[in-house]
Amino acid sequence: MNTASTLAHDAVARLLDLLAIPEGPLPPVPFFPDGAPDGSFDEAGSNEQEFGDDPFDSGDAPDGGEDQPRGGHCPVDSGEVCGFGPAEAVTLAAVDANMTRLGGTGQGLVVALRATCTVDWVTGGSTADVLRTGPLHLRLEDRGRLLHRMGMDQGAPEFFVRLTGDPEHPVPEAKPGAANHGAILADRLRNHIERITQVHGLGLLPTGAVLLLDSSLTQRSRDTSPEWWAAFAAAAAAGGVSLVAVSKRSVLTVQDRPIAFWLDDQRQRSCYRRLTALLHAENPARAARNLGGLYAVRFSANGPTLRVDVLAAGGRTDSEVLNAVTASCTIRGGMPEPLVRAHALAYITQPAYRVLQADAVVRFGLDPRRDENLGPGVYGFSAGRFK
Repeated sequence: MNTASTLAHDAVARLLDLLAIPEGPLPPVPFFPDGAPDGSFDEAGSNEQEFGDDPFDSGDAPDGGEDQPRGGHCPVDSGEVCGFGPAEAVTLAAVDANMTRLGGTGQGLVVALRATCTVDWVTGGSTADVLRTGPLHLRLEDRGRLLHRMGMDQGAPEFFVRLTGDPEHPVPEAKPGAANHGAILADRLRNHIERITQVHGLGLLPTGAVLLLDSSLTQRSRDTSPEWWAAFAAAAAAGGVSLVAVSKRSVLTVQDRPIAFWLDDQRQRSCYRRLTALLHAENPARAARNLGGLYAVRFSANGPTLRVDVLAAGGRTDSEVLNAVTASCTIRGGMPEPLVRAHALAYITQPAYRVLQADAVVRFGLDPRRDENLGPGVYGFSAGRFK
């Protein structure tokens, strides 16, 4: 195991130790199990919101023409639409993480975690490293310690918390907005585990490889410290590994147009358009938060238009990196196949979900109760539509 992978493994172990079951008998805790897996606690667009140097200081935040695309190298910041050109295949890795809610208690939430790093080696063959946890009881009373541990792992111990009390034995208290309720705390943990898995994946890759991320390369967000981003980008550059972040649900707009509509003038074509200069002209401060180049990309002719951030390394241009991605894998449903596979391996199936719920009841001494559904009878016409 290399140094980066060892550090990632140790960071996961420290977090899980904080969530360990206390010794001694457990009093019954009311438990309202959820009916079915509901996916991850991904706060859509959370890392694209506008924040200052300390994103918690302000309290809660509100959650080309008719021409044919050109192949090969795309002029930097020209705004032209470019097609994907030929390139040599490279080693391609992808990282994804999923946190599924199993139910709620009076103390917080019960969740389960999956994180995956898949690697398609240019020399042949594929591997997958998968982290699977049992049920975890996230108690809001423990959020200070948990967030403090995350900040320490991200190189900024006081990013999520303020240290109060005795300077020799300070007590970490969560900053307003860091984790006001259980769902946000769960998402902070999911995001942090994903960051740790990204470090693990980076440590596996040779020079010239590309690491695909299911996110964006946006600094100064509420879920990741600037110190972590700086260290991660520096490590990628030192290893000659390019970063390509694919965002499925971006809320970023450029010139008042969502990124999903920036290739509407190129119907049924796989192509991309660089938006960095356009965003910088409109909002220099927002553009400065991006690591690398910002693109609207359609990987397949009939696929969606996605936000893609590219941080090239090893002397490559962004266009060369994007060409290497399409040359190294198939595209499934408009997404690079390694990312699809990483997402699938992080999915918790219905049978596993039920087993995890049963395990949580026994492990944490929970008292299952039925969650009343008032929708059809009481709130059938809520929000202007019949439920």
